[in-house]
Amino acid sequence: MTRKSINPKKTLLQSIYAIICVIVFLSMAFSLHAQPGGKKTSAFYPGIGIGAGFFNPSDVNKYIENHLPAYIMEQVGFSEMILYEEVQGFLTYRIKFVDITSLVEYAIGPKLFIVIPGDDQYYFFHRLSPGLLANFYIPVGSGKHAIYIGGGAQYHFMWFEEFKGNTIGFRLQAGFSLQFGRFNIQPHLAFNLAKAVHKDESTDRTFDLNYTGGNLGINVSIHSPVANR
Repeated sequence: MTRKSINPKKTLLQSIYAIICVIVFLSMAFSLHAQPGGKKTSAFYPGIGIGAGFFNPSDVNKYIENHLPAYIMEQVGFSEMILYEEVQGFLTYRIKFVDITSLVEYAIGPKLFIVIPGDDQYYFFHRLSPGLLANFYIPVGSGKHAIYIGGGAQYHFMWFEEFKGNTIGFRLQAGFSLQFGRFNIQPHLAFNLAKAVHKDESTDRTFDLNYTGGNLGINVSIHSPVANR
């Protein structure tokens, strides 16, 4: 029996199309229940975000360990690459209890060794991740603020030294949506599943590019308040 291969790009496109269909349906449904008094029940707006995360790229750390010089050195930070920083830009369409967010995220895991004597050693593990997320809002208190939970899919482009890999990854997140006039701030916790494999065709050896881990971030946007109830 032959096994049918799965096209990851086609699967991602199908997931995105399904989410868009759900959001359009919900948008039409909620538009029939607009609140009185001129309160907005939908909004479309851009935003930016920053964050930091923990991960364990074991093959990356083994590579660094094997390529370090044997003489005296000082290291900056932890003994292994376990921290990364990220920035993102996003576009969100919000309709009361739910939003759909398209984003592009860039993350970098830096590592610096100060070699004495000799040249300093720099290593950088990169990730570029466009994707599509959906979040669901649960009003708290008066309804001005809300808790939100959600997730979605991202397509990760990762590279380290001469190693490169692409893969579909999935993201889960939860946080608070705090609305102060037109200013919205969203601190959140997230978990990303992102692991690709670089394969050397000449030697048949593989190298894992693993960005799986959790992160703490904050998103900021400026837009008219959207009713949470």
